[in-house]
Amino acid sequence: MPGAQGTGWERAVGKRAVVAAWAAAGILGAGAVAGGVWWSGRGDEVKPVAMCTTSSRHARDVAVAKLCAALRDGGLPALLGVPGEQTRQAMSFGGPGSGADSDDMVHEVVRVGPYSVAVTQYRGFRLNDAQDGGRLTVAGHRADWYSASANGEQFWTVEAAWDADDSGLGNYSVLVSNDQAPLGKEETLRLSIAVAQKVLPTLPEWRAK
Repeated sequence: MPGAQGTGWERAVGKRAVVAAWAAAGILGAGAVAGGVWWSGRGDEVKPVAMCTTSSRHARDVAVAKLCAALRDGGLPALLGVPGEQTRQAMSFGGPGSGADSDDMVHEVVRVGPYSVAVTQYRGFRLNDAQDGGRLTVAGHRADWYSASANGEQFWTVEAAWDADDSGLGNYSVLVSNDQAPLGKEETLRLSIAVAQKVLPTLPEWRAK
């Protein structure tokens, strides 16, 4: 990936458009995730401990497994207020035009009861300074939030840099949605920040300082 500017596709559409495309495709939002795992073919019947394993050595599959395991082990049912539910893998895929050997942009979506939690890994990107967003801090790292809309529904995404100074190594985006009813801004950001604070520091690319 050519530095912090990313691919031509990413420069053209921007990260907010990625979120909007997810929503338009039915990956997020009310009644969104129907199950089925794109990268492995496994479904909701997979046991939680086994669902994030892969024998593949492709960079995309390895990155997906790491994101999946962090979400699986992140205590999401308690964070989202549904302690009786399990975290189940729903979808995993790479960025448009990227091959199996690329982990520049990797998406992982899990289901927890009525909630979908989407995490995206962006390698080689700095945070966006969006006019319709705001500055945050996640586990001591620079972070922000921004909004996107699709099909008349608004989404708010929390994004945190891999390192404290946002040097351009990469960042993670977290978005929590409810598959049964749209969430408002404050509730979406509250839940997304809680997930980001708990899950992102456990990922291998996260720098402690």
